Amino acid sequence: MLKNLLLNRNLTCLFFILIISSFEKIHAQNAQVINFNSLQKIYSNKSDTTYFIHFFASWCLPCLNELPDFVSFSDQHKNEKVKMIFVSLDMKKDSIKTLPQLIEKFKINVPVFLLDETNADKWINMVDKKWSGSIPATLILNNEKKYKKFFSESMSLQTLNKLVK
Repeated sequence: MLKNLLLNRNLTCLFFILIISSFEKIHAQNAQVINFNSLQKIYSNKSDTTYFIHFFASWCLPCLNELPDFVSFSDQHKNEKVKMIFVSLDMKKDSIKTLPQLIEKFKINVPVFLLDETNADKWINMVDKKWSGSIPATLILNNEKKYKKFFSESMSLQTLNKLVK
């Protein structure tokens, strides 16, 4: 009897370990940890794609309020040369819980990266020299057209659609 109980207990533990490990893999696919240099490589190629790199955090109320507009914008332009990238500035230890929930809640279906950088003064200035680091913030660029515009403010769907033209 005791042997069966221990066997069932071990199988239950194994089952939960498998669930947790697959859960982490799913979330890792949705929010990849990245450093700033790797992020820059993603959007700095010489294509005619217009990138919208949106900096946000799960604890930022203005960021959360505008997320549905950014998701709608991305959905509307998914068949165009427009690419949305979400960059979370959450603390790495907190993001394990918050980012997967956020991605699911807002049905985000574009790349979400967790920026893992310790020297904000360095990378913030590389995004835009005038940026104080406040969020929400969005960098829009098209390398082929040599277009670069930075916004350190909330943006609506209407504003995003105007900017893509």
